[in-house]
Amino acid sequence: MGHRLVNFAKLLLDLEWKEEARKKRLEKEPKGFHLTDGIYSCLICRQAIENKQTWYDKDGIKCMACQKALDDQVIPQYVCTNRDSWLADWQVRDKLDIHLATIRKMTREGKLKARTIYNEGGQKYFELFIIKENELLQKNTSKNETN
Repeated sequence: MGHRLVNFAKLLLDLEWKEEARKKRLEKEPKGFHLTDGIYSCLICRQAIENKQTWYDKDGIKCMACQKALDDQVIPQYVCTNRDSWLADWQVRDKLDIHLATIRKMTREGKLKARTIYNEGGQKYFELFIIKENELLQKNTSKNETN
C-alpha cells in the first residue's frame, strides 16, 4: 500500500509540474498555444483532442472549435470557469425529461435559447444552453437543487 501511495503522490507532483510549465509558457505566449504532449479533453465539449486540435490559455484546454466560439463571442468566457452556468443538450434532455427532438423544436420556437458551436466545415459541432438565458432551465435547475 505504501508503494501505491508513493506512486500516487509522484503522479500528482508530475501533473503539478506540468501545469506550472504551461503557466510559465503562457507568460511568454499570453494568447495561448497548442499542446503536443498527449491526448486531452476539451473542457467545454469534452471531445478527445491532441496536437493542433488543442488550445491552452488562461481558461484551460479547449478544442479549436470551442476556442473559435469563444474568440467570436458565440459563447461567453465564463463557460470555461463556471461549469454550473450552462448545460449541454443531453443534460437539458435529462433535466427536463424530454426527447432531444423536442428540445430542438423548443429551440426553433424560441422557448429555449441555445448557443451553437460550429466546426471548421460550418456544421453544428456542439450546442449548449446557458441557464440564466433560459427561464425553463432556471426553474428546473433551482427545483432540483432544493430536492
